[in-house]
Amino acid sequence: MGVSNAFPGGGVEPKVFKALLTMDPYVLVGDGTGDVRGIQQWMNERYVRRREFFIIPCGGQYSREVARALMLAIQYEIGMSDDQANGVFGPGTQQGLREHPLSVGSEGNWVLLFSAAMIFKQRSGVFFSSVFGSGLEAAVEAFQRFTRLSVNGRADFPTWASLLVSTGDPTRKGTACDCVTEITPDRARALRDEGYLYVGRYLTNVPGTTLDRNIKPGELETIADAGLSVYPIYQTYGGAASYFSEEQGVADALAAIDAYNHSVRAGIITGTPMDPASDADLWATWQQLNQDNVYCVSTVPHVHFHHAELIGAPRPSLDISEQGVLDLPTRYQGELDHPDAQEGGRRRLGLCRILEQYNAFMRNL
Repeated sequence: MGVSNAFPGGGVEPKVFKALLTMDPYVLVGDGTGDVRGIQQWMNERYVRRREFFIIPCGGQYSREVARALMLAIQYEIGMSDDQANGVFGPGTQQGLREHPLSVGSEGNWVLLFSAAMIFKQRSGVFFSSVFGSGLEAAVEAFQRFTRLSVNGRADFPTWASLLVSTGDPTRKGTACDCVTEITPDRARALRDEGYLYVGRYLTNVPGTTLDRNIKPGELETIADAGLSVYPIYQTYGGAASYFSEEQGVADALAAIDAYNHSVRAGIITGTPMDPASDADLWATWQQLNQDNVYCVSTVPHVHFHHAELIGAPRPSLDISEQGVLDLPTRYQGELDHPDAQEGGRRRLGLCRILEQYNAFMRNL
């Protein structure tokens, strides 16, 4: 547990007894690492006497509990009281991090916590150390490049935020947005002036709603004239159980049939067009949508192609590599998820290969 110095003597402290009643490991387990275990023991020893800090696992694996412990540790180093520290990335924590930038030559507990955060994110070449050296600087630069931050090799607030929470710096300006309203010339210029380069526009409206969000005739030219690029978005609803009615099933089946027929006519795939007025074709498609996950996955690109053609948009390209699939969960893993994002990516490769099997002919069209 790492608490022998915090709790000397032979007595059993309440927090130790509580830890023993859990199933948490205190020896290396599974894919745990000695570096992570050392950090866990260090945090236990340093912070266990704080009211809200309880003994965390020491199995060498990153977890939700360890992530919260790291946030509490940061708040304690900022100087928050036990009534203030809550393990949440709130305004006080953000301001405290802004007031503690680190760079080569920095020393102390802040460097220990920062190197711990880098190790938890499985950044290579990082050691748990109280000294900010050139090796840590190089690892920070690599992380900043990966997360599209300004590359300066320092532990500044945007870098801290990207290590601690999935949103990263909430004030960070992006270069892409999606819009539910028409991109007029004035709006396009305003977006471009604010540094946006890519805008997402919806291919269709959602049946049964009043929101008019689909892309309008001539809007693509407006977007292009402003020096922006567009990416198409196809989205229905599916946000409540009430969506999944018989009527909606018929509508989704009709959309799938229309998309399939468009791909056949365009020569994207070979086959015989289906008849949307045929109960047999409609029922067969509906059954596949409900029961065949592979069919559902392979239908999505056809729907994109169909709606892109309806608005005169260029045919989308499905350009994603297996490495891209591995990288996605690394970037969007969430602040409290298990950090083994590469393993998560490997689990997703099955879906990627299904897409490849059914849609390889669409790539780079």
